[in-house]
Amino acid sequence: MKAFGSFIVGLPGESFDTLMDTHRFAQELGIDYGYHFLAPFPGTTVKENIAHFDLELLTEDWSKFDANRAITRTSRLSAEEIERFVYDYYTSKVNAEEDNIARRVREGRSSDLDNLFYRGKQKNQIIFKLFSEDIIEEHGVFPATGMGSDCQEQLINKIAGILDKEIPMVNSVIGEIIESGFLKLRKENGRVVWYWPHNNLIDRLPA
Repeated sequence: MKAFGSFIVGLPGESFDTLMDTHRFAQELGIDYGYHFLAPFPGTTVKENIAHFDLELLTEDWSKFDANRAITRTSRLSAEEIERFVYDYYTSKVNAEEDNIARRVREGRSSDLDNLFYRGKQKNQIIFKLFSEDIIEEHGVFPATGMGSDCQEQLINKIAGILDKEIPMVNSVIGEIIESGFLKLRKENGRVVWYWPHNNLIDRLPA
């Protein structure tokens, strides 16, 4: 089991000095870590009372509240400066490390830890894309040529093409999701429709 530190940047009163304090602390821990941007969700204290904090919310576009981009600024830092910090002190280094791991996997020189990291990264990317880009909702409908493995193969091939991912990796991820009951299919008007059930245990298909 590995510990991972997740740090929010762009908090009320954030300055370049506080960003560097966070960066130094993260490095001192001696663990893997990452940065995410403040996303003041509706209903939270920060969002509902933002005028009382040293913050300005730059968008109300819900699709941008994913903690992967700066949507706030403080009196001492712009959104661009906050994003530049994350790129300069984290993203560029991590991208280089991940490229090296991917290269070792492709060349057959990877360790067990490399393989675990690579598969976990690919799995996370696939799942994130499935949800953030509504891929199942928009592309999970096919002509009703049957039910079961053929339909699953159609879905996997479609997702692999959209995400530009290797079919075996997509097959592994989608297979796990289906086996767990979190992704199901039904026949509807001569079509096969894949969908996310409200509850994987009680949302059963009609007989």
